[in-house]
Amino acid sequence: MAEKNNEVINARMDDLSLKQQNDTAQLASYLVANSRLERKEDIEDVVRVIQQQRQDDMRYLRQQFSDVNYNIRLASQQNERNLRKSDYNDASEQQVTE
Repeated sequence: MAEKNNEVINARMDDLSLKQQNDTAQLASYLVANSRLERKEDIEDVVRVIQQQRQDDMRYLRQQFSDVNYNIRLASQQNERNLRKSDYNDASEQQVTE
């Protein structure tokens, strides 16, 4: 009888061990698949953030270039006014001395 009980116990232990191995393998597969999905989603989020940052940077740079261009045009116009004023003053001085 004791031998029969030991055989039943050993058989159940083997079954339990096999079931536990299968359950562990399923859990590991689920975790790996889930982790891959989460990593993929995380990477996609990072890519979206980087793309948004690049777009923001490009808008900022366009604005900076526009400001520089405006300042160059403004300085050029001011320079032209100063040259005309200088030419006018030179012409006036020549008329006075004659």
